[in-house]
Amino acid sequence: MQLTERINRIQISPTAAVIAEADRLKSQGVDIADFGPGEPDFPTPEHIKKAAIRAIEENKSKYTPTGGIMPLREAICAWHKRELGSNYVPKECAVSVGGKPVHLTPHQFELLRVLAVNKGKLLTHRALLREVWGPGYGTESNLLHVNVSQLRRKIEPDRAHPQYLITEAGAGYRLVEPTP
Repeated sequence: MQLTERINRIQISPTAAVIAEADRLKSQGVDIADFGPGEPDFPTPEHIKKAAIRAIEENKSKYTPTGGIMPLREAICAWHKRELGSNYVPKECAVSVGGKPVHLTPHQFELLRVLAVNKGKLLTHRALLREVWGPGYGTESNLLHVNVSQLRRKIEPDRAHPQYLITEAGAGYRLVEPTP
């Protein structure tokens, strides 16, 4: 009986629910941008396929160093400097798969950075949209809500009861240190 009760409590994952709803809407001809699964909605580019095959042929199929291989870390630092004006060096950069690192998209990273720089301050939806996505944004609150939800999933112990990324209903968000 206990197993049956547990099975009856199993629900579709939020990601699977978003994918299913996006597929349903697409089948009705609705043009949507699906941010649910966090995966590309296009075929893997040819150069990436070829690089993967080349890596296998060169026996580059073993675990990499914990922080990631140096060429990747160097490329990340170069991208970050070019795109965000930072000045990180590879020893300050870590890349990992598995183990529970926090993987942020560039917009999630920038959203968290803006909130952290303004820790404790209320930032309006409009201000966050313009700061993170650019001056042409300001009314796309759903875009912000989706990214905040995804960010909470990654940084909050219990996203249903946020401790760090707090919603101020109808106003915006603030990043705070949790109260003990």
